[in-house]
Amino acid sequence: MRYPPKLTLLLLLQILAITAAAFALSSPRLTAAPGRHLVLVLDASGSMLATDEQPTRFDAALGRARAMLALMSPTDVATIVRAGPRPRTVVSAVESGVALTALGNLHGGGGASAMREALFVASDQARRTTDRAAEIVVFTDGSFVDPGDLLALGVATRFEMLGRDAANRAVTSLSVARQPGGPGTQSAVARLANYADLPARV
Repeated sequence: MRYPPKLTLLLLLQILAITAAAFALSSPRLTAAPGRHLVLVLDASGSMLATDEQPTRFDAALGRARAMLALMSPTDVATIVRAGPRPRTVVSAVESGVALTALGNLHGGGGASAMREALFVASDQARRTTDRAAEIVVFTDGSFVDPGDLLALGVATRFEMLGRDAANRAVTSLSVARQPGGPGTQSAVARLANYADLPARV
């Protein structure tokens, strides 16, 4: 006649270990949910060099962008688009530290910003990470041609406005050419834009 083995402490521990392993194998694995995709668009038009925000509107935009990046969670990613005459993606879907470094290398420019094109560049970048909730944030003083219907972007978009001076004017283009008539003879043609509500004299 065989007798069942005695339930010793060692045997009990082995049974508990086997049970725990079997439970772990049969349970679904929990994975962290993907974070957000924050797409920052910085207006780099000439009017963003105005000094009604210190030291300039563009620098104030950089400050706000840095504050927003500092609030990102470890699972979030960020994209930065510089909205100048030719929109440019600076970094795409990177962690906050990389995005902060990229902001430090950005500078304001001249001319008008191609904002509509920049917004569609931003939306294209946002849609590349299909598993993340994306948002476009635009830092601007509003000195651009009406971009039209933004519903076509397909991404939640909001504008962070800068500038305290309502008399918002900018040099949108400047060209210099040599003229006949002797050395050093040149002519310059500048185009100015007045984005204020009232006429301005320059």
